[in-house]
Amino acid sequence: MNAKKLIRNLKVWQRSGSWEFMRSKAMAPDPSRLNVITWKGIPLHYRPGTSDCGVIYEILMRPPHKREYYVPAWIRPATVFDIGGNIGITAVYLSTLFPDAKVYTFEPVPQNFAILEKNVATLKNVRAFPFGLGAESGQFEIYPSEDRANLGGYSLHERRSEGANAGVDTKARTVVEIRRGDDVIAHEAIDRIDLIKIDTEGAEYEALTSIGDSMLSRVQWIMGELHGRRDFELLAYLSRWFDIAVNKRMRSELFLFEARNKSLRGIDPAADRRWHRKRKQAAARRKAESGGATE
Repeated sequence: MNAKKLIRNLKVWQRSGSWEFMRSKAMAPDPSRLNVITWKGIPLHYRPGTSDCGVIYEILMRPPHKREYYVPAWIRPATVFDIGGNIGITAVYLSTLFPDAKVYTFEPVPQNFAILEKNVATLKNVRAFPFGLGAESGQFEIYPSEDRANLGGYSLHERRSEGANAGVDTKARTVVEIRRGDDVIAHEAIDRIDLIKIDTEGAEYEALTSIGDSMLSRVQWIMGELHGRRDFELLAYLSRWFDIAVNKRMRSELFLFEARNKSLRGIDPAADRRWHRKRKQAAARRKAESGGATE
């Protein structure tokens, strides 16, 4: 084991407090097993050696300014949508961050939803739904990632491998349920959404636009990952109501974005600048440590 890998593993052990989790994160994928780690008293189930470990580590265990998602300190949401719930880790994070909010999480892949249900079972402010959001309601085929460790990489859209970006396995398809966002909102009698996290492996445009302009335009904050499909069409659509920030490398189709409602301009801008400065510094350090070139 080289020195860099050893340091990474020791960081995982230090931050997780679990030797087993450190070993699980570094081992070969074993999706047939379920391990458990406790975070803030919440038992979290995960499949060792898979993307489950990375999701838990990136969202819950890294220092705040290095975590995958940034939520401004001034956000006090009453209603949160977690679109693309995977195994429920973001829902757990947002539920504990905002204990007075109601968190709705949507995950269409049955294997992932089964684990999501276990992970949010003790959280009274989370409601989990076994379907995704999209432009049309119905049954649709979904494809797993060609990367067998990436169990959160299911996509409704065919894509080929390109560089470091894995494609999907179109032969191993599964049928899942998708519902229009505005239909769900009406059925659940939701009158506002304050915060949205989205990561739907290329279906972000359809999921967000299905919510409807009148509801979406009043959201305070949106954060998520885009995957190279209708990304800039979506950002242009959102720009009618939101100021948008992106974190994208030139040769990668995957990138994170954040959108703040324009009505909230000027709320604690100094804190926002400090936060983003820390995130940029952390990204620069990671790039230097990996020997990556500036893009």
